[in-house]
Amino acid sequence: MLSILLGRDVIPESIGRTDSVLGEACEWFDMAPRTVDVDHSQCLTPDKIPLEIGIGGAWAPREEFVADEIQRRDLNPEEILPPADVLTRSNWDIPG
Repeated sequence: MLSILLGRDVIPESIGRTDSVLGEACEWFDMAPRTVDVDHSQCLTPDKIPLEIGIGGAWAPREEFVADEIQRRDLNPEEILPPADVLTRSNWDIPG
């Protein structure tokens, strides 16, 4: 999403700082490096779960969001796949 807004591919860069949220270790990343008017950082676990997010910039004051719970479990493909008829044209009021 951020790459669409910035009009370029954005590869997060480590800030070189670690933290702990809910007893989980995380590393801080600049999610919009070399972008002057966007301040977006996330503290990500080694498996890339964001535990803390900070976002703001020239257009808005910085806001902080912190996870208050984290759970991990195995998922079945059926839990994350869209319904089989998601691309059926009639479901989207598209003629034909």
